[in-house]
Amino acid sequence: GALSAGGATLKVLPDSSILVEGPNPESDSYTIVAQTSLKTIAGMRLDVVSDSNLPGSGPGRDTDGTFVLSRIEAQVSPKGAPQTVQPVIWKRAEAQQSAPSFSIQGLVDSKGSTGWSIDKPKAGQLGQVSAFFEADDGAGFEQGTALTITLSNRSKKKTANLGRFRLSVTSSKN
Repeated sequence: GALSAGGATLKVLPDSSILVEGPNPESDSYTIVAQTSLKTIAGMRLDVVSDSNLPGSGPGRDTDGTFVLSRIEAQVSPKGAPQTVQPVIWKRAEAQQSAPSFSIQGLVDSKGSTGWSIDKPKAGQLGQVSAFFEADDGAGFEQGTALTITLSNRSKKKTANLGRFRLSVTSSKN
């Protein structure tokens, strides 16, 4: 499932992306819970997807279509045993694009005061930008893995929440 801490609606679309609708509260966080048969989670991909339903046809909910992602946290537990929780530590991140002063490294550094964003989309240009995260030590369980992923905006641009995104995980270290 998918949940907004601020009361927005997270709608899963046919392409497995999530469109955020309804209220756009200040500094929202989204929590996504999913299960996989993967025994090891070595990495994660986050696609931010432009959408004509969002301001400026961007991937974000701020008035100009931008977003700032301040934190991305993940936890894993064995399928059927949610009380056994392991944090996933991201050791490396890279993105196809980052806005000036909003490097993807801001999501894996220890500063906690930065975040990731991309350049404002140009008029009429829809598409997606991907970011990749490598886990420090593969996390997961033999019987399959339940994942809890939280995406948060804690930036000074308080309404710069994500508007449309897609998450996927891999067991491959490449």
